[in-house]
Amino acid sequence: MNLKSISSLLAMSLLTATLYAQSIEYKFQEPKHYIGVTNTGSNMTVGIPETSWEKAPEYGDEIGAFNSIGQLVGSGVYLGGHFAITIWGDDETTMEKEGVAEETAFTLRLWSTETGKEETIIVERWLEGNDIYATNAISVTSKVKVNSLQNLPTEYQLLQNSPNPASLTTQISYVLPADVRANLSIWSIDGKLIKEVVNAEQSAGTYTVEVSVSELPSGNYYYKLRSPEFSAVRPMSVIR
Repeated sequence: MNLKSISSLLAMSLLTATLYAQSIEYKFQEPKHYIGVTNTGSNMTVGIPETSWEKAPEYGDEIGAFNSIGQLVGSGVYLGGHFAITIWGDDETTMEKEGVAEETAFTLRLWSTETGKEETIIVERWLEGNDIYATNAISVTSKVKVNSLQNLPTEYQLLQNSPNPASLTTQISYVLPADVRANLSIWSIDGKLIKEVVNAEQSAGTYTVEVSVSELPSGNYYYKLRSPEFSAVRPMSVIR
């Protein structure tokens, strides 16, 4: 048996023991900050062994997983020792985005119950797997550190899509200075809604969304970003 196979077996054993222990404790330790996760029916598991932390969280701190548009897609309470979190995939039978799409990255954050502040979890090395979502997959960290979230944006921005004109896909970036419900949508030039790209609660930060325009006829369109405190519009062209 080679070293990778041994590592995989150890990772599986670790996660099995961790999940069993947590199934007993979690019913008394529901997250209070990272709440509202949608069970979509498909998921993967990420394990963080106790030895992989550069500095372990405090007992009762919360860990959340987020998809590329900042939606919460998994959460758990750190109870000391080994930790495992379920990350939910996107339900492709619905129009809304509710989880992590296959073969896309997820990120992890830590909520400190003592300070009430959020920090980002950086995985510097993986023992097994990686940060790319795959249904029924198991990823296990090898080296993890926690960084403070600094230099958060101070104002809303909606940036010009790229490429523009677009033929198959285009990327739209926007900036949120606060945790809000963001709505990003595509409209025809005569004011008809084409589709919603994002409609979700999102944390402060910068987001880039890839949008398919392959089904749209050539012509001029516009996209709109809305939140309770902000609204902006930018033009977009599609060519064939």
